[in-house]
Amino acid sequence: MYLSTGAPARPPPAIVGKVTHHSVELYWEDALSEACDNNMSGDERVRVAVQEEDKQGEWGNVYV
Repeated sequence: MYLSTGAPARPPPAIVGKVTHHSVELYWEDALSEACDNNMSGDERVRVAVQEEDKQGEWGNVYV
């Protein structure tokens, strides 16, 4: 049985690393460490997704 405890807390903002005209490095070490510590499934896996909003206001995954 799945019991919902509400929406998870919003993680702290990413730390911006190296920025070029091709890419932006983002780091979430503290948020990922906390997510692993609070993982209730016990298998130490955390799913991460980066999304972007398009011109129509729709959200899509950029990275999963």
